[in-house]
Formats: sequence, C-alpha cells, structure tokens
Amino acid sequence: MTRGYRLLVLGEEGAPVRELYVSRTSLWATAIAALIGCAVMAAAGYALASYWHPPTSSKAVARPVLHQGLAARPSLRTTQWEPGPEPPKGPCGQNMVLVEGEYCPEVFHRCQKQVDPEGSALRGQRCAEYKQPTVCLSPRTQHLRFCIDRDEFVAEGEQLPQTRTTFAEAQRMCQKAGKRLCSNAEWTFACEGEKMTPYPYGFVRDSKACNADRNNLVTPDGELNDLRVAPGTFPRCQSSFGVRDLTGNVEEYVVSGSKGQPARRGGYWQPGPNYCRYSPPHSDPSYQGLEVGFRCCGDAAEEQTPTAR
Repeated sequence: MTRGYRLLVLGEEGAPVRELYVSRTSLWATAIAALIGCAVMAAAGYALASYWHPPTSSKAVARPVLHQGLAARPSLRTTQWEPGPEPPKGPCGQNMVLVEGEYCPEVFHRCQKQVDPEGSALRGQRCAEYKQPTVCLSPRTQHLRFCIDRDEFVAEGEQLPQTRTTFAEAQRMCQKAGKRLCSNAEWTFACEGEKMTPYPYGFVRDSKACNADRNNLVTPDGELNDLRVAPGTFPRCQSSFGVRDLTGNVEEYVVSGSKGQPARRGGYWQPGPNYCRYSPPHSDPSYQGLEVGFRCCGDAAEEQTPTAR
C-alpha cells in the first residue's frame, strides 16, 4: 500500500467541505514543479531590472539591443561635440608672416634707367630699372628670423591703414597687440628678401603694382588728398615673403639705431622713390601725418624638433 496524506478542505466557517487523499509521490512532484516555476520567474525579473537599472560599476556592461520598433527612452540623450577655436598654426600669429634668412646691412643698388627725363623735377628720384644682381657691401650677413604683419595696421572697425599717429603712439598700439614696432633691419629685409631687390616685387619699377606714382595730390585748399587704399587692393604689391604694401600706400614707422630713434620707410602714394631702402627725413617725434602709418613685428616661436623613435 502506497503511503500518502489525507487533506481536509475547510469552508468559510471552518466546516469540512471535501476530503482528499494525496500520495507522497504526487506531493513531491507538485512541490518540485512549483520551485522550478518560481526560479524561472525570478530570473526573468532580474533580467528586466538589470536593463532598466544598470549596475553603477566602472566596467562596461553589455545591454540587450532594443528592437527597432521600440521608441528610445526620453532619459537617454547624446551630447553633440563642437570643436573649439584652433590655435594659430606655425611660428607666427594670425595675419602675420614668417621672415627668415640672411640680411645684408649695406647694399649697392645701381640704377640703369630713370623714369623721368632730363629737366624734370623728379629726375633721379624714380629708377625705372636696377642692375642685377644687387651687391652686398657688408663683410658678413645677419641671420634674421621674426614675424611681421602681412598688412599695414588697420584699426578695429576701419578699412584703411591707421595714420595721423605719432611714433610713440604706434609703439603703444603694437605693444597692446602683444607685438612691437618693427626695427629698420626687419622692415627692410621683409621688403627686399635675400635677393636684395630694390622693389618688393623685383628690379624693374611698375607704377601699377603698388599704390604709388599717383597724381592729384593736393586739394584746392592746399591739403594733402587722402589716397589710401585698403590692404590687398594691389595684389602684386608684395615681397617674396608675402608681405603686402611695403612700398607705396603709406609710409611706415620703424625703430632705427641702437637708441631706438624713429624713422620712416617705403614712401607713400606720391611720385617718389618708393623703394625698399628709401627713408625720408624724420626729426619731429610729435609728427602726425596723413601719409604715415605703421605695422608690427614679433618674435617667431621656436620650431619643434621631431623626437626620434
């Protein structure tokens, strides 16, 4: 005879309703089936909880891929990456040009042909063509490496080069920009380059290359006409280094000599010498002319030497 258990089913008030007889084998099978069902439900609940509430661990946790038909959760957001401002490339700052090479302090330029005929008031002032090559009279050259503004200084919000400025004011404006006023040697070398060309564009004068050789210089009241142009107006007026408007447009202040005396270089829009080494007299430090401007220079950053691997 198989052993079992007698179960008594009671009603709402405790009265016997039905009496059942369950064998021991059936009772154990039912219990095991119930335990398996509970384990399956617990595992499914843990999987759902892990997805909606991932563990806060430093290790990456693999998550199931959502079906394409499911909408993305509102709390899941991505951040759009935006690049920051790029630092200046190369050894010079923005709108500056690197000038490097061998500079000759003293040169000999021989004019082969004049622009103006005999008897002209400008005879001997404008050379139409210089002999090539230029002769360096210095016993040795000087290696220069610096940065220079590509264009003449233009005040913020303006289009034409800054003028009516004293030498001291030009120095302060360059210092405010984190630069300095160019030295005489720096300005000259940026203009003529290692070939020591008399004009920034070569040995032959071209009246249309730069803002020079202009007429109608004076107003009916005897004042100088303002014939300045914006930087880049004459694209052919640039040196071998790519520096623009060094001759013509406006004369430019430079620092000359060991004592830092003011000087002016390049000439402006009038029919004058307008060559790289031209320097008109300048004795009044308080002078503020319509025709005189400036540009700034600065030290070039050191080149990074690649590390050998």
